[in-house]
Amino acid sequence: MRPWIGAPVWGEDLWGREAFIRRVWQALEANSVLLVAPRRFGKTSVMHALCEEPRGTWKCVYLNAEYTTTPVAFAVQLIHAAWEALPSWRTTFTKRLEQAKQWARASIAALGVATSPDQGFWLDLRRDMEREWQLRSLDLLQTLRGADARVVFAIDELAVMLEAFRDYGTSEADTRSFLHWFRHLRTDPGEGLRNCRFVLGSSIGVEGALSRIGAIDTINDLQPIVLLELAPADAKALLARLLDDAGLRVSPAAQKAALDAIGPGVPFFIQIMADALIAAAWAGEKVGPRGVRLVYERDVLGTHSRTYFEHYYDRLRRYDPVDHDLALALLRHLAEVQRAATSTLWAIYARRARDRRSHDDFRRMLADLETDFYIRADAATGEHVFWSNILRDWWRRYYGMEDGHSTHTRGPRVPREG
Repeated sequence: MRPWIGAPVWGEDLWGREAFIRRVWQALEANSVLLVAPRRFGKTSVMHALCEEPRGTWKCVYLNAEYTTTPVAFAVQLIHAAWEALPSWRTTFTKRLEQAKQWARASIAALGVATSPDQGFWLDLRRDMEREWQLRSLDLLQTLRGADARVVFAIDELAVMLEAFRDYGTSEADTRSFLHWFRHLRTDPGEGLRNCRFVLGSSIGVEGALSRIGAIDTINDLQPIVLLELAPADAKALLARLLDDAGLRVSPAAQKAALDAIGPGVPFFIQIMADALIAAAWAGEKVGPRGVRLVYERDVLGTHSRTYFEHYYDRLRRYDPVDHDLALALLRHLAEVQRAATSTLWAIYARRARDRRSHDDFRRMLADLETDFYIRADAATGEHVFWSNILRDWWRRYYGMEDGHSTHTRGPRVPREG
């Protein structure tokens, strides 16, 4: 085993997720699933694992929707993914398409001259479906009800796709219409895909995005399952295996220091730390507990590794300018002081908002930052902390101060919380 930094992993490299995958399969017996995880936590790897080894009579169709920019494009890509994964369904689909001569002339012609559909066919199908795409795609997808197996669609990056809809000009009303169509496809007893389940993956808080456009009810059929860090024993075993397979002997105390620096045992973070320790050892450095801390500060948090975490900062750009500024202020403060009471964060928020935002807005922002895995509430104290040590330390190094001034300096009196 070697460090895999950022890319999806397969087989034995997917470490410590066996119980989680069993839980997803159990849930799919009764429900479709909303699989939520921060980016780089292994969500895509889990979805690939579902499709690599489907259970029982299930067959799996994987679709990465990250670059899907319109509702009709999603419908066509869903059909395309099913075509690739379900050879036994192709004849049924082709017969139904040929019956749709009134609107599918270009698609039928393209399919007729090809031994298998090429990119031109899928472009023609998209153009043919553009008008009344909801009815036309539903008509074609309903043929899946005659498939010779139960089908699970593993669809990755739902929230990113919805942001792309907005960026490429789909109105909120049309996005809501799409989401209601998609729910109808999943759940309607008469027209929906009764033999199919869906695993919808999202690496950012999709609930907040849907709430902002009044469409939160379109995912109430999904069972939320959150992919978090590895169990401590699995995290410890993963780090030991990575170091051992590289021929590196590191003391238990040094390995503990490495895991303590990272915080929660996220495989991606463990891979980064292991890679840095291996490189340091090969360069002749000692990697005892003190050496681990040096490697962490110099290499894991260094400028050459900055891009591993930069997406956490970039994701805040989806906020409007005022909320972007307020979110940065809260995160800067937490990066400096490590933990803070809600009342302290409200004071910072209210001082910067200057009557442009309410306490309800503040509560929604805290919820968004929690569902996006920036921060969490400490169950013991109720204080807010960064979700992981490594993200907190990275944030403090690159974004922890504003114009050289601390965010927790005294300021004018602000309204009390509540």
